[in-house]
Parts: sequence; structure tokens; C-alpha cells
Amino acid sequence: MSRKCIICGKPAGSREHLFPAAFGGRRVSKKIYCEAHNNALGIHVVALLEALEYFNAALGVRSDHRRSPKPYEVEVETGERFHVLRDQFDIAPPRPLRETPELVERSATLKFSSKEQFYEWAESQRRDGYKVQKISESKFEKQYFSGPIKLSMEFGNEEFRRAIAYLGLTYLAHYYPDAARQSGLESIKLYVLGEEPVEDRVWWVDPHKITSCVSGEFKATHFVTVVIEEGGNSYAQVGFFGNLCLTVSLGSVQGVKPECVTTYINSTAESAAPDIDVIVDRELGGGIHLGSPEQGKEYLSKVIGGEIAHPVSQILKALDDEHLNAEVEGIRRRLDDAQGQPKDVRENVLVEIVDEQGQRIFNHLHTGISELIERNRDFPAHIRARLEELIAPDSDSPSGLSDAALTALERGKIGFANEISRLQENGQLTDETLKLLLAGGLGCAAVLRPVLDDFQASLPQ
Repeated sequence: MSRKCIICGKPAGSREHLFPAAFGGRRVSKKIYCEAHNNALGIHVVALLEALEYFNAALGVRSDHRRSPKPYEVEVETGERFHVLRDQFDIAPPRPLRETPELVERSATLKFSSKEQFYEWAESQRRDGYKVQKISESKFEKQYFSGPIKLSMEFGNEEFRRAIAYLGLTYLAHYYPDAARQSGLESIKLYVLGEEPVEDRVWWVDPHKITSCVSGEFKATHFVTVVIEEGGNSYAQVGFFGNLCLTVSLGSVQGVKPECVTTYINSTAESAAPDIDVIVDRELGGGIHLGSPEQGKEYLSKVIGGEIAHPVSQILKALDDEHLNAEVEGIRRRLDDAQGQPKDVRENVLVEIVDEQGQRIFNHLHTGISELIERNRDFPAHIRARLEELIAPDSDSPSGLSDAALTALERGKIGFANEISRLQENGQLTDETLKLLLAGGLGCAAVLRPVLDDFQASLPQ
């Protein structure tokens, strides 16, 4: 079998990742690209990552080039920066000193999520030629964010579609190495190299019409399907997170029997192992729903018009559900383990759980107060102002919240804890009621009750 680069014919052997390492791809090949073209085509991985990096962080995907998952940086309305990793939000470390020269050779107060984060940041500055000296430190205080998260995602632009074509071509070359070097694929190679226009080579597909999105034996985060039709037309279909699906027309190949080869990729697998990181399904003469450019445009039109659920919303909901289920399981286990223990032990466990849920409880408080103000626009200005104080941010505060908001949060925590205790005593603390507490509804009512009682009592009679 040839080991020449499918693009230029020079010796291959670059150990390119079949599925991008940044998305948890663990399998490599030495038989597709030369080192120069493997490096040059890395721009396609960058295009994919720029669009989908938040999902990677929310899933905790570890790149094959990194020892740990990379967090995603977000900025809230106050201008503060946070790192998102799985369902955790932590203060992002300060920007490097090379980007903030105004801090050099002077004292400054900086925020860190932990001592470990400070030492890592300081060591990074040392490698850049700066010396960081810690003069003092304040006590640890949990940081809250009070504004919406700013996410920037762009799908379907020319760079994104070229990246999809690159993935499809790579997988075709992996499974059909001889066919990948035929002249019938010359046009798609030029397209991947950026030398031919987009036209209708890549199109979106409704994920609900694709059976590859579901695998009964394998939790498939992503998939790539290579299709060889009767007559030699070849296609690839790529799906991210089971909802973002596109088809690419690759070109014509000869001497290959009609076949459909689907590779399911588990991006959270820690290493390459049989039936762990990938599962391959081959079907002779198999046909799948490829769609067409016209159907792709119709699908996008329905998504934009709201007739079909937005695929990004579906992914975010699935991530929220996964995080929520894991949270509920952990809380239930801790509460069950505390049963039969002395009262003070049970109370301490509950306090720990509620403190850990501080950001979620503040979210409930923020939602409830905001909706109350919105529903009652005839409130006097001074009442509205006092209600807004209960959820007001303060960028100068170590917690990120105003004194009034911190006080309201502590009262909200008490309401949250009391509701858990009430449900326990009545035998009603189920997984479902815990989800209602954590996700909103029941939890929002429990948090607001003591806060609004205090607020009403403070008003002049």
C-alpha cells in the first residue's frame, strides 16, 4: 500500500490524528499526509475548535496533546473573566504581564481561584522574564458572577465547511488508501487546500434523519461516516455532539465496492483502546440519509425560523441535563450516607452541600428578583432600586457581589436548606424533587421566600 501523501505524493508519515486531537481524537496514521501538509491543514482544526471549544470544555474533553482538559474563558457583563470546565466556573487567572505592561514594576491586587493557580501564573510570568513577588494575601472568598455568559460561536462559514471536507477526506484516505490517491478526488483536495470555491460541496443535514447519531452500544459524541455509492460517488458525513451534522461530496472513486463505514468517536476516552475511544461499523452497500444542498438550505431556514429546535440549544440542554444528573446523584449519595448519623453531622453535611450550590442559589435569586421587577413595572422607583440591590454586582468586592446581595444570598441559602430538610422529613426528597430544587422552579421559590420576607419586613409600615 502506498505511503505517499495524498496531496503531493511526497513520503507520508506525519502521524496525523484521524479525528482532531483537540476533540479527543486518539487514533493516528502515518499513511495519509506528509508532514508539511499535515501542518498546513492544521488550520482546519483551528476553525473547528474556535466554533466548538465551549462544548469541549463543558464536556471536559482532554486533547491528545494535553495532560488535562482546557477550560473555556468567558467574560460577564462586569468585565470579569471566568474559566468554564465541565459544570464548574472559576476565576480566570490574570492576563500575562506581557499583555498588561501597566502592572510591571508596581504593586497590584489580583484575583486567583486558588493558591495553585497563583503559583502556576507566577511561574508562567517567570518564564517570560518577569519576577512576581507575593506581598500578602486575603482570605479565600468564593467568587460569584451575576451577569449572563457571553458565548461566541459561529458555524457554517467557509472555514468551518472546509474543515468538514478535510475530516471527510482524511477518513476516506484511512479506510480506502488507494482510492484516496485517484484523480477523481482532485477537486476536493484543492477545495481543502483553499484553492477552489465553496459552492455546494458541504451542506447541513437534519440530525433527526441520521441513524448514525445514535449507537446502542456506545456513547458517541461524534461520528464520521464514509459512503461509497454504486458507480463510485463518494461522500462523508460528520456529526458533532449528535446535533451538528454536515455532508460533504468528496468526488468519484473507482474499484471500491459500495460500502458505508461509520466511526463513532468517544471524545471523553482517556486513551485509545478497543471499543473505548472508537467503534467502527461497516455496512456493505449501506445507504444513509445524505441529504442535498437544497435540503440543507431548507433545514437551516427552518432552524432560523424556529420551526426546528436549534442544534446548539439541543447540545446545551443535553450538557445541562448531564451535569444536573451527576449533581443530583452526588447530593443524594451524601445525604443518604449522613442518615443515621448524629444531628450535628447531618446538619454539617447539609451546610456543605448548600455552600457548594452557592452560585446556583444566587442564579435562582437573580432570576426570581428580575422576574418580580419585570412583572411589576408599576413598582415605585425606590422599591425597584432596593430590589435591584439584592442582586447587584460589585467588581471591587472579593465575592463579586454587593453587601446587600451577599446578605440576600445567605438568606436564600437558608431557604434552600430548609426546603431540603422539609422534603427529607416528609419522605419527598426524590431525584426528581432534587432536580426541581437545583434547576429552578421549586428551588427558586425556596430561595426567594426568606429573602422577600425580610424585604417586606424592612419596608416602612
